[in-house]
Amino acid sequence: MARRAPVLVVAPGAETTWSTGDDLTTQAAVVAVDASGAPQAYGSEAALSVARRHAALRLQQPFSSTEIFHPELARAYLRWLMARTGCRGRHAVMAVLVPSYPAGAADVWRQICEPLEVGSVMVTRPLAAASGLGIEVDSGYASLIVDVTADTVEVAVVADGRVLVSRRSSHRDPHDLAPVIRSTLVQVDPDLEWDVLSGGINVVGRAPEADWAKELSAVTGLPVKVTAEPERALIDGALVSLEALRPYISTVMPRASRLLREVLAGFGH
Repeated sequence: MARRAPVLVVAPGAETTWSTGDDLTTQAAVVAVDASGAPQAYGSEAALSVARRHAALRLQQPFSSTEIFHPELARAYLRWLMARTGCRGRHAVMAVLVPSYPAGAADVWRQICEPLEVGSVMVTRPLAAASGLGIEVDSGYASLIVDVTADTVEVAVVADGRVLVSRRSSHRDPHDLAPVIRSTLVQVDPDLEWDVLSGGINVVGRAPEADWAKELSAVTGLPVKVTAEPERALIDGALVSLEALRPYISTVMPRASRLLREVLAGFGH
């Protein structure tokens, strides 16, 4: 039986999560570089290398969940992931979860991925989160997604298979976050706002404190639902998005598209 073409789903951040099947792997998004800036090690191995060889190496963070600090190191980090997972060659597909705000984030990641030996697809985190939480994102019913990452919070309204409006906040305190949520809701049609008010706030990511969700609910007057497995929700949602994007993939990656249905059917089973 022919070996399946791998699908690598990457949720980049200060701690990057990736998966090619049931198992999730999370490591720090750091690279150990030498005096010339050349990469020497990645992830936990990079941290250990720097600890052992203080003067010879230094740690660099190539990207966070919202920013890319060193494009070449970001590309090197992805190459390392590909080597670890066997996601290489013309039939392989890599999905990268990117924020929908600020505008252009997907384009920057796409430029980084273009030279890699793999077909790459960008999937916005709010849509992946909604799909992974079991929300029917292609319906006209609007849902509010609050994506809490290590360095920022994205507030987004999703409906009709897209992100309608998105705002970013560097503050996680419920009293600071509530105005951002309100300013996001006033940007959508009143009927869609009513959908959100009825459905409440769907949080993906790690709640900063034990009572954070309860306090956010009290401040906004909306029910708050926090998933227990945020990384799994994002990965699963990205796979749903990949299935929906098969017509697009068939245009930009004809060789990969004919295997994608089989690959996705076997992913996680």
